[in-house]
Amino acid sequence: MLLYMIFALIVVSGLIAYLGDQIGMKIGKKRLSIFGIRPKYTSIIITILTGILIATISIALLMIGSEGVRTAVFDMEEMVAKLGRLNQQVSEKEVEITDTQIELEELKEEKKQFYSENEELQLELDLKKKEYQELEISYMDMEISLVKAQDDYYQLNESKIELDQKIIILDEQKAQLEDEKANIENELPILKDAIETLESQVNGLIKQTEDLTKKNIYLILEGQQVKKAYENKDIVYQKDDLIYFESLKTIPDFQKQEEILDAMNNYIVRANKALQKNMLQVDEMGLSLKFDPSNLIQIAEALLDPKNEKILVGIFPKKNTLAGEFLEAIMVWEPNYKIYESNEIVIQKEIDSDKDITSVQNELNELLEKMSQRSIERGLFRNVSGGVGKISFPDFYLIVEKIKTLNGKVKIIIQAKRDIWRQETLSTENLRFDVSPVVNLP
Repeated sequence: MLLYMIFALIVVSGLIAYLGDQIGMKIGKKRLSIFGIRPKYTSIIITILTGILIATISIALLMIGSEGVRTAVFDMEEMVAKLGRLNQQVSEKEVEITDTQIELEELKEEKKQFYSENEELQLELDLKKKEYQELEISYMDMEISLVKAQDDYYQLNESKIELDQKIIILDEQKAQLEDEKANIENELPILKDAIETLESQVNGLIKQTEDLTKKNIYLILEGQQVKKAYENKDIVYQKDDLIYFESLKTIPDFQKQEEILDAMNNYIVRANKALQKNMLQVDEMGLSLKFDPSNLIQIAEALLDPKNEKILVGIFPKKNTLAGEFLEAIMVWEPNYKIYESNEIVIQKEIDSDKDITSVQNELNELLEKMSQRSIERGLFRNVSGGVGKISFPDFYLIVEKIKTLNGKVKIIIQAKRDIWRQETLSTENLRFDVSPVVNLP
């Protein structure tokens, strides 16, 4: 826009100058006079007026076309004053900027200090976090310990309840034992008399044995027999082997002391007779067994104990015994009791009779082995082979044949024909085998 105005101004100025020149030339040629002025001066005045007109029109056009020109012409003083004010404001702003820069530097220092303090605080925070984690771990450990302590407390509480119950039972047992003790103390004089009688008889037997062993002939024969036996290594009984045992019925009637002596003497006679089959040496009374008197007293006390219905009395050699020697033995006893009552079910099992005969035999063998193990756990003595009895092959075959004659599932029930005691062996003599089909109810 400004370019157009400048171009228009040049064009207008040239046109005015041209017109002024033409007018001046015409006035000069015609020698016209304005206001009575000489023509020469009139031409000069027209030229001056033409220049004034050109300047006026130029300024007017510039003022019309540009607000800045108008402002410069009419508001210059105000602009100068405003410029002064602006310069003052700039100075003030520069001062403010300087102050702001100073404050900014201070803030930068404070920021550095803040960052430094922040780093310290961050380190302290990390340390606190680490301490918190350690405290949290310690807290969890304490919780675990607390739970374990609570479990221990509950267990101890349960143990305490059980112990309290056991204490009550023990108190009852204590009262019973005190009653039994009172009864035994009342019966003690009778027992002492029985023991004294037994001791006198045992001492008589010992004296007779000692008298016999003092004879020179016996010593010579014994030495020769022992030497010959060791040369031939003829050991008939091994040390600590159970070589004889028998069940004896106790005698609770303490007045019958003769029955106790008879029972013990009869036991020794039977044992002596059974063991002499291995060519042991025999004394003048026909005995080959030599016992410690304290063993006999213990057996006698056991036979007098009313708490025992029966006892098992066993004989063990003190040392390896050769043929031709006396058997120095130890006599021990254990309570005898029923393993199974009469008609009690010992064990039972279902077997599929449709399986092949080998599978049926294997399942029956497993049943018998399980019965043996259960009987041992209940206290049945093992025999020399380590078992508790054996079913003969014909009986075993008959049971298998009976199973195979049935169809489907069959139940085998093994029952005790009569009371079975600890020293007995299991067989078809004291066991009953019932085989029956399994009935499935609708």
